[in-house]
Amino acid sequence: MQRTSRLKRELQLLSMEPSPGITCWQTEGKMDELRAQIVGGAETPFEGGVFSLEIVVPDRYPFEPPKMRFLTPIYHPNIDNNGRICHDALTSIQLLMAEPNLDDPLMADISSELKYSKQVYLEKAKRWTEKHAVQNNKGGVVETVDSVEARVQPSALKREARDKTEEHPKRTCQ
Repeated sequence: MQRTSRLKRELQLLSMEPSPGITCWQTEGKMDELRAQIVGGAETPFEGGVFSLEIVVPDRYPFEPPKMRFLTPIYHPNIDNNGRICHDALTSIQLLMAEPNLDDPLMADISSELKYSKQVYLEKAKRWTEKHAVQNNKGGVVETVDSVEARVQPSALKREARDKTEEHPKRTCQ
């Protein structure tokens, strides 16, 4: 009961006082499954991109944080090939996109690239943003929940194939 009422309050607050560049909504009929979109920050390689996320609220919420993962592929040292990330708030994810934590990467090769070849990292991240997160914004609709959900599995398969060709070993969030 506490979980449901808290979720309702928090979703209502998000709709009434949204954070700039972040939208979040409940999936049809499921209080514990949410979707969110984060706009890539200005002057980052993610600028101009709209990144979709899946949020699963655990039964022990609020004592256990929601699990989040990117549905939109993103080239980032703290987000693995399956979109998993070890952060529990949308604003902290947006901040992490702008300022990666190089001391605790999920993708060591991308972290090294950012440390030692920043321009190469910026170019790749920008290319991934343009390829995967920049949408043709027609009629004010960036992307629908159905289109995101329809892409989840095919996107993961494409990402695995692409990662093999781009020499990015698969890592997991710990």
